[in-house]
Amino acid sequence: MAFSSLLEHVGGMGRFQVLSVLLLSLPVLMMASHNLLQNFTAATSDHRCRPRPEANATGLDPEALLRVWVPHGERCQRFVTPQWWLLEANGSVSNSSGLETEPCGDGWVYDRSVFTSTIITENFEFNIYIIQLIFGAVDIPAKLVSILTITYVGRRFTQAFALILAGLAILANTLVPRDLRTLRTALAVFGKGCLAASFNCVFLYTGELYPTVIRQTGMGLANTMSRLGSIMAPLVKMAGELFPALPFIIYGAAPVVSGLVAAFLPETRNVALPETVEEPDPSRPKGKYGKQLDTAASAPRDPPVPPPPRPELPGMDNVRRE
Repeated sequence: MAFSSLLEHVGGMGRFQVLSVLLLSLPVLMMASHNLLQNFTAATSDHRCRPRPEANATGLDPEALLRVWVPHGERCQRFVTPQWWLLEANGSVSNSSGLETEPCGDGWVYDRSVFTSTIITENFEFNIYIIQLIFGAVDIPAKLVSILTITYVGRRFTQAFALILAGLAILANTLVPRDLRTLRTALAVFGKGCLAASFNCVFLYTGELYPTVIRQTGMGLANTMSRLGSIMAPLVKMAGELFPALPFIIYGAAPVVSGLVAAFLPETRNVALPETVEEPDPSRPKGKYGKQLDTAASAPRDPPVPPPPRPELPGMDNVRRE
């Protein structure tokens, strides 16, 4: 008895299966925040509030800008208005303690004398806590939308469409100037959501593509290849030393190519899972009476070749007579 027939025989999706899915969903909801945990554990360079954008028109050097905009020794506060008197020779730092300040609204300026590049200095020009919240929260609508498309549209469409959109968002980010931080962050969040939707579909789709006899072997091979991609990710980042936009091009082109390849895979929605490798492909065209055409069986065959005559051994005639 096939597994699908056995599942139908015992009642299909029952209370136990629904309860198991709900209980397993609770730890999965925390995965998005756990995946971004390294943003808080990475090395953080010495930093101070970034002055307001209009401060760039003053023509002052960065050190002078920080002096008139940021209180001495303060990391997360800046002056509401520039304190030009602090540039004077008799400007006392202690007198600036009672001036009105505000939180950092335009990111931070980092000291790159020790760490030239870290996760904190490259990925988060805005408030890191807000970005963490947004990157984790985008998984909720992305996964809900992917569930709807997986159920009512198809696995192949969801996987291909989500990967292509994610790759295009990454490639588009390479063309956006760095001073447009809001647009760059919006594209990054959109790409993160598309990758979350793709990740939600890939495990279901991969398991349905493999026949039962090799399903676990195929899933293990797919997980191995994903770990190989994680190993190569730092090497791709190092390629930015040759050409700064090269890592983003690779990270963006890989999902686009993967999505185009996924568009040629068979659709498994509302199709019985294959049990053996010999079972016909559900995407194969059907014949006149709705049966799938077996191209191997329908192909013209040559007439069977008769076996060659057996050679007669000497002295066999005497043996037969006896």
